[in-house]
Amino acid sequence: MEIRNHRKQRHKALTPAQRPRSGKSLPHGLAHMTWLEYWNISWWVAMAFTTGSVVWVINGFFSFLALVYSDVVISEAGLGWTAFIGATIFEAGSILGVFEAWNRDDVANFGWNLYILHHKNTADGSSATGHPGKLSKQWIWFTTNTKYFHELEKAWYKPNLLSLGWHIGFWNFIGAIGFTLCGALGYGAQVSSGVNYPSSLSMFWGGWAFLIASVMQWYEAVNSVVE
Repeated sequence: MEIRNHRKQRHKALTPAQRPRSGKSLPHGLAHMTWLEYWNISWWVAMAFTTGSVVWVINGFFSFLALVYSDVVISEAGLGWTAFIGATIFEAGSILGVFEAWNRDDVANFGWNLYILHHKNTADGSSATGHPGKLSKQWIWFTTNTKYFHELEKAWYKPNLLSLGWHIGFWNFIGAIGFTLCGALGYGAQVSSGVNYPSSLSMFWGGWAFLIASVMQWYEAVNSVVE
């Protein structure tokens, strides 16, 4: 099973209430998004980023609207507060993502659990592969958005267009570009007011890219790949 599917709890065929988590079809899978999977850390991560993305889209819309229509007056304090709220929610989602990546107790051969399994087997003279002291898999955690779609590719230059996780990573990468441009162009706005337009526009489409990725991540979190 893919590392991402392990990390996203997609190996769990049933909910604690013994309901099947496998989406038989797209409408069936979308219906799962109405479930409150409070026990699923990946669901909380998806909820945090979806909520934060909605806040950023609203912030970007009103920021851009004031530049398109000069007669529209937008509260700068309101823009500042929505930016603060959106960033705080994103930060909470990132922290939850750290706990998700550790995934300590219930996934074999992944992350922290692999470390524990290796040392436990080494202590009793065995290993997961039957070769004492030999670690069968390694997990490296990169902090860039590109890692999240490259981990699903057989080669870095071969996009895995049939993978939901690949598209999530790709749209997160697009969102990150938008937010980076917004911040970089914001410095230019100190010199020329004309730079405000592309800066606000970058934040707007960047927020939408994050929202697309987050909704797909939400779908991913509540649908098992196990039949």
